[in-house]
Amino acid sequence: MRVIRTMVTIDRPLSASSTPVGMCLRCWAWGKRQSWTLSNVGDWQATTRNGQTQTRTHSNVHETTGITINAVTTPLAYDTKGNLTRDQAGQTYDWDVENRLALAAVGAATSGYRYDALGRRLAKTAGGLVTTFVHDGAQVIDEYESPALASSTINAPTVPGYFSDNAAGTITLASGGTNISATGDQFRYAYTMLTGDGSITTRITSQTNTNVAAKAGIMLRESLTWNSKHAALLMTPTNGVEFQQRSTTSAVATSTSAAASGPLWLKLTRSGTTITAAWSVNGTTWTTGNATMTFPATPIYLGLAVVSANAGTASTATFTNLATSGNTRTDATPALARTYVYGSYVDELLATQTSASNNDISGYTLCANEWDSFALPSTCDVAYGAKGAFVFRSAQSGTITFNNATFGDPAPGAPKKGYYRLSGGQRFYA
Repeated sequence: MRVIRTMVTIDRPLSASSTPVGMCLRCWAWGKRQSWTLSNVGDWQATTRNGQTQTRTHSNVHETTGITINAVTTPLAYDTKGNLTRDQAGQTYDWDVENRLALAAVGAATSGYRYDALGRRLAKTAGGLVTTFVHDGAQVIDEYESPALASSTINAPTVPGYFSDNAAGTITLASGGTNISATGDQFRYAYTMLTGDGSITTRITSQTNTNVAAKAGIMLRESLTWNSKHAALLMTPTNGVEFQQRSTTSAVATSTSAAASGPLWLKLTRSGTTITAAWSVNGTTWTTGNATMTFPATPIYLGLAVVSANAGTASTATFTNLATSGNTRTDATPALARTYVYGSYVDELLATQTSASNNDISGYTLCANEWDSFALPSTCDVAYGAKGAFVFRSAQSGTITFNNATFGDPAPGAPKKGYYRLSGGQRFYA
């Protein structure tokens, strides 16, 4: 007869009983009681703790497939290799072919991970930042950070709007602009760069109805010029979802539309010359459409787009669960964030040093090069300078020109940059 035995080390009296497999294990400690019911093959079928019972179901390979508490059952899911893809909290996970975690979606936030051929984690995208890891053998010795997305306007809309990332998964994009259509576009774009095949996925949760032609969604784009070749999947306030393409530079954009309303999941995938658009209400059941488009082998742009189709008014859209796949990279220069120092043993960490680039200021966001003008999204503190020498001004608003005439010259002879921060803790990227 097989017997389960329990061993617990605590500083208060404990009593326990062990029983044959297929029956029940009981444990008492600190005046609390917990019992477990196991199947004949050792699967945990139920547990009762202080009167509350949780039951579980299992697959024929012993995966927990459902958890029931107070008559409410939460399903769990796995891929064909046995990796957990949905847990009891509703969080979802994607795994690569080597069974390494590639994506993790927790609430509004989706985090992504990349690895090298040795299984070392090379990069993490989370909280609006890309963290790149530098290794010496098995040890991480440096971490560099950069914003996951850059943002700019295309063709200078009268109302430039803004891009913000609250570092918890919600991205807000606002812009005026005439349209994304015909032979040229005018809108705001928040983007990263892609070489080769890849995809972008997000959930659009809201959009301001500034015009029936207002659009917000995702886009692959050859360049940042106003008449660039592109493929886009865009939500409209009242006309459903549009899959739009401009197959050559300056050509008239064409589109197909389908009835849909937000919140809505959107996905664009590039595979060779095929661009696949997909949309979904729940993120699991998708409607798809395909187009053929040849992008160059050099990096292209992929990201979020919004246009108000009303030149004097900004349309604001919110996005969650942004995720990209493929060989993506930001065009921002990463800044050294942390350095690790080890002892003579492999795992003997002696010190961690948090670093800041001489050209960056902790808590501020880079928004302009010297001589550039930038429209502040609200009342902000601003800074101008380089190499640890900066001029700071608080409670600024409107458009600021970052040059020596405005601020004086805090770092003579050095190329300077402009920075800002928004009070209240939310980070904005222009």
